[in-house]
Amino acid sequence: MSLGSLGKQFMLRSRKAFKLIRFTASEVADGEIYYIKRRKRDNAARDEYLKKERRAALLDDDIFMIDILRQEMKPGDARL
Repeated sequence: MSLGSLGKQFMLRSRKAFKLIRFTASEVADGEIYYIKRRKRDNAARDEYLKKERRAALLDDDIFMIDILRQEMKPGDARL
């Protein structure tokens, strides 16, 4: 197992995939070392998520070309 990027996930989709996956080994993780790393990674992921949400919220009031086309806005429209 390895750590991936925020929002990137993998799934086993087919029965064949489930049949092929195998447990090979495990290791004991020292809590004093890895708890700190986990918290740091979790905090960074939460911060990144909140930044993305804030950027998305800024776009709510913006008008995009697709909005102009769908709503058939014309020159002089008050929404522009």
